[in-house]
Amino acid sequence: MTYTKDIVREITSRKDPFGYYVLIAVNNDQVHKLIEKYKNRNLITEAVGNILIIRCRSRRTIEELACKLIPRKLLILQNP
Repeated sequence: MTYTKDIVREITSRKDPFGYYVLIAVNNDQVHKLIEKYKNRNLITEAVGNILIIRCRSRRTIEELACKLIPRKLLILQNP
């Protein structure tokens, strides 16, 4: 669980220039099904080839989504 907490802390420690938290995930049906559950939370998604860029202003939403993506190995980790 510490590994997941460390990743979530790293993701939520910074925002993009427009004030959004950003997740980069694998672009597949499993990820789209998870995102569908958050459709009322103002997620902005952009598919670029094999990756899906997910943006949201809500820290809690990004934390919840990241915690669901990490164990399924669907989150693509970013290098700073």
